[in-house]
Amino acid sequence: MVAILAPVCWTISAVTGSPVPLDAVVFGPFFGPHVDFSGGAAATIYAARHGLIPSGRLVNLSLGPLRNPRVLLVGALFGAFGVLVAAGVRSIPWFGSHTDAIAVTVTLSAFAARFTFGDKTFVNRAHFNTATSWPRIIAPTAEHCWLPRQQQPRHFLVLGAIVGGLAGAVTLFLAGLAPDAAGSANVVMFGVSGWAIIALQLGRPGWVTHHISNIAGLTALLVMPRIAGIPEPFEALSQPFVWPLWWVSTSVAVLAAAAGGVLAAAVAELGARLFLNRSDSFIDPPALAIWPCATLLLGLLR
Repeated sequence: MVAILAPVCWTISAVTGSPVPLDAVVFGPFFGPHVDFSGGAAATIYAARHGLIPSGRLVNLSLGPLRNPRVLLVGALFGAFGVLVAAGVRSIPWFGSHTDAIAVTVTLSAFAARFTFGDKTFVNRAHFNTATSWPRIIAPTAEHCWLPRQQQPRHFLVLGAIVGGLAGAVTLFLAGLAPDAAGSANVVMFGVSGWAIIALQLGRPGWVTHHISNIAGLTALLVMPRIAGIPEPFEALSQPFVWPLWWVSTSVAVLAAAAGGVLAAAVAELGARLFLNRSDSFIDPPALAIWPCATLLLGLLR
């Protein structure tokens, strides 16, 4: 639902000037990933522990047909847990305003579910490769992997650069159309990228890129004011022939967005290799990438 609602609610916020559609609906207690996704992931781990499904990593599996009230209760409890944790993260001095509280909560909720119902490890060393060098020890295998289509450096780095550059360009375009809502314009491509996950839900090949789009868009929004050299850079984005440095500034911001996309893609794959591939429960690599990358960018550029 977030993939569909994010572009729609951002548009409503841009037109009305109200942050409520994004804050209360998309990233609030109704459809926020820290509620819906985290609750579903925890319920999946619980169902796997009790032999109701094959694995706690099958987060794309519908749990409704199980008709098990305990599974639903676990999902509901972890959804409520997500609301409280996100509020707590936002209240932390400095960190709360310099990170992505939703991604932090998704990560914390996943580890809480793992230690409650799963193998109770951060990194399951029992399934590491028998190699001598560190990169090869955690290298993905046919049995232990996240997304085979984007697990090699030549895959995720190129994907990060292309998707990141595109997300940065679109984010700046939207920021120019609605300067008052520019600060959250990166959520549009975050949502659009989420549409690809529908293919995975249907068992089709696809890429997971919403972490790339999110961080790339955020990078563009943070870099643009730094290099523009004018008081209101987002307002000036719609005036390419009036602002002399329009092309230079936007090009640098898009290149920075591509670099941000590469960073997010690399961190997500590292997170998958460390915390997901060899465990019995799902830890979301995109969330693992979004919050540290957002913290780094906001800490350096805000």
